[in-house]
Amino acid sequence: MDFSYICKYCNRLFEISLEKLPAEIRALIIEVKSNEKENLKKSNIDQNLIKTKSSVLSQNSPSSNMEINGIDMSFVRVDHISISDIITNLNLILNDKICDSCYKKLSKINEDEIKRIDEEMTKLDNCKIVLEEEIDYNEEAVIKEKLKNKSEDAKAQEEASKRLNDDNLLLQKDFDDYIKQLKDINEKESQILDKINNLNLDTLLISKEYELEKSIQQKNQFEQISLLNTNILEFLFDIQINEKYGTINGCKMQFKNYSSFNDIFAGWGHILYLTKILILKVKKILGKLDENDIFKIYTWGDYSYIYNSQERQKFFFYEKNSSLNDDAKAKNLNKSMKQYLIILKNLDDNVTKINQGKGLNNFVIKEKSINNYPIELNIYYQNDLEWAACMKSLLILLKYYINIVAKKDNEEMKKIIDNKI
Repeated sequence: MDFSYICKYCNRLFEISLEKLPAEIRALIIEVKSNEKENLKKSNIDQNLIKTKSSVLSQNSPSSNMEINGIDMSFVRVDHISISDIITNLNLILNDKICDSCYKKLSKINEDEIKRIDEEMTKLDNCKIVLEEEIDYNEEAVIKEKLKNKSEDAKAQEEASKRLNDDNLLLQKDFDDYIKQLKDINEKESQILDKINNLNLDTLLISKEYELEKSIQQKNQFEQISLLNTNILEFLFDIQINEKYGTINGCKMQFKNYSSFNDIFAGWGHILYLTKILILKVKKILGKLDENDIFKIYTWGDYSYIYNSQERQKFFFYEKNSSLNDDAKAKNLNKSMKQYLIILKNLDDNVTKINQGKGLNNFVIKEKSINNYPIELNIYYQNDLEWAACMKSLLILLKYYINIVAKKDNEEMKKIIDNKI
């Protein structure tokens, strides 16, 4: 250690004495010497103090090892060990061997050092007070800021809670509206289902009615078809033909004896009635309903007759005078049958027109015969086969006319049915 301000003798004594000092004291001496070099930087203490304040404020608490501009200030806390203490210890070691001049110099240095240290301590105390005030202010500001932030957070939470409550109310309202709409939809759906069920029931009833109506129509159609297939005239006028004679509705058109006239007159009543119907049907088919005929047929069973408007005469197919003999009855019947042949010829021509010019083969109607069989009855031939053959030919012709007219009627009826369907 260099003590250049004392004499060489005392300086040497110090060096010798230092070796005898405890390690702690030697370290302190070295530390003090080091601090003397650092004191040159203390002229900028004010600026360093400002920087220290900022550093301390940022840390919110003072440091346990306070440093100002890199200068370790902890030495002031070591029970204020000074040069005088070292000298005292050295004096104890040296047993007052140091000279008075060096002692005074050392004492003066010690006092100056103590004064400087006191000044530094005062500055440090002031700095500490300022730092503490700044720290307190900063802590208060921090607390206020925290309280403000806490208040703002509480206010924000309250607003958020209010918004949440409002949102919950809106959601509840929307949910209630949705429930109401769902209820309305369910009610409407129920109404629609009821309507659908009613419609299904109505549809089922209509379907049943349609099926019933269709069944009725099918039945009617079947009946109509059956009717078409049924020849009404054949049903009303049963004509039977065998080898010898013919019958109409059971009346035998054959002469054997006087009692045969009853069957013959009754048979002619049926023949005239059938002929009258055929004439009306043929006129309808040919469109000649308004045509005035010379002959008119009056059918009253076995009391039928033909009226000739030109001759203004009635031709009876029965005998009003029962006292007449068979020959007279036959003569009167022959006259009437000749008039009938004229009507039959006209009917045959019209039926041929209806049948597109086709007539019944080998059946020729002349003035007094049919198919070359005479129409006159001769009672003197008790088994008059020729007259019976003539009547049989007449019945065959009438049956043929019935089929032609019925066929045409069926065609017209079928057209009517098809148009209705």
